[in-house]
Amino acid sequence: MATVVDGDIDTIAVLNGGSGYIESKTIITANLATNPQFIVQQDLPGDDEPYLFAIKDPECINDGLHISLHCEEKLDARGNKVANDLLSIRIIDPLKPNRYRYEFTGRLSDGDRDDFGSSTFLPDVVSRKTDAIDFIVGQDATVSPSSLIYRYDDDGEEQRITSDLLKPFIEGSLAFDAATYATARRKLVSSTLDFAYISSLDTDSIAVLKELMQAAYETNRNLRFDVQGDTVLEAISFKDSLSIETRLENHLIHAFWTPLLVEDPTAGNGSMQMGSATLNIAMACFRNAHKDAKGFAPKHYPIMGKNWALNNVRKNIRQLVNINRAQLNMLARAKINPVIYEDGNYIFSDFLTCADVDVSLRALISVTDMSTDIDAATVRFCNGMKGYPINEAIKRTKDFLTSMFEGAESAGWLVPSNDPDMLGKSFKFDVFASPERPYDVFIVNYWLRYQGTARQIFITQSCTR
Repeated sequence: MATVVDGDIDTIAVLNGGSGYIESKTIITANLATNPQFIVQQDLPGDDEPYLFAIKDPECINDGLHISLHCEEKLDARGNKVANDLLSIRIIDPLKPNRYRYEFTGRLSDGDRDDFGSSTFLPDVVSRKTDAIDFIVGQDATVSPSSLIYRYDDDGEEQRITSDLLKPFIEGSLAFDAATYATARRKLVSSTLDFAYISSLDTDSIAVLKELMQAAYETNRNLRFDVQGDTVLEAISFKDSLSIETRLENHLIHAFWTPLLVEDPTAGNGSMQMGSATLNIAMACFRNAHKDAKGFAPKHYPIMGKNWALNNVRKNIRQLVNINRAQLNMLARAKINPVIYEDGNYIFSDFLTCADVDVSLRALISVTDMSTDIDAATVRFCNGMKGYPINEAIKRTKDFLTSMFEGAESAGWLVPSNDPDMLGKSFKFDVFASPERPYDVFIVNYWLRYQGTARQIFITQSCTR
């Protein structure tokens, strides 16, 4: 929590760090009129300490921030400058000083409206722009004409006061319990943001991974996580400790083990061992951005092999463990995808899900990518059919499924099935009113034959005369 003090009216602005961190309790006091500084503290000032405004910053950027202030001049009927509450605030990233994280202009008092009828009260202005900043205004807060933020310079430019570097939180050793993780998972599941993947961010916490696996199940999204361990046996042991084979959603869970040492991308920590599950997701997002005319991305091409080599994005890579063929087989049986050196590149060498199957499309990450996409599109469309007459809803759903599956087939996602019930087609569906509740419920079933992806190639050479 950081505070600005204005010497003329003894006002304070407060900045507060987000949850999950131990906040700084250091208090820095100064007279804004002569030597502007900010106060960092844990709580809002008391009733006997009037303050200008308070900011809570839940994002808790590790590098801290700067706050820059300017107050517009206000003249009375005689042309004299009087106190004003129209304030311009910039929140500045110290690593990108020319690009503001946020910039707000509004009033410290409620009641005024702009030309479009929107409130100019600063808490309202902030909330319309972002949920990542909470803004609280002090009681009867205004800026005196004698303040250094209240003026223009001789060239007619805004006179601004910018704080020193503020770090509104410090990281501590706060321990989270199971209930905290469960609460975080529920917030992730109920998020209004549309996302396709969940990353473990290289965590080694079993409790966190289990909540993320539950989130994958509840959202039908892919979870890609980093397996911990310095050896093949340690990696397999870590993965086995998660008991993934007992979970219903195990085909949505994808494990990556990266026994590589790489140069720190931030150039601040020398060489380090980094996971690659998040990198795999980033590459998948890049691939997914390239869609065909019908909106289908090439998801039948998994993120693996030399086309997605780590050499292109990470530097000075060294493999820490030599892995033989038997160990590769052990990792494959454990459903772990090693990220290793092969034929001149460091690559994602496999693309297996954690599904407890041996011969099934559910074993392939590419199929999970496509199937979750189809499921999400179907759910979105069917939710849009709520409130329609049921016969019309059924007809529209059939038309939608036909168009979507034909598009998936032309994109290469679907291929003709060998199942006799499929009659040589790549897809089949059925949409009908529920026999038990035909007045308000209809049922959608579909069967799809996704295209697989080459994992193993057996080559035989015979010498003849």
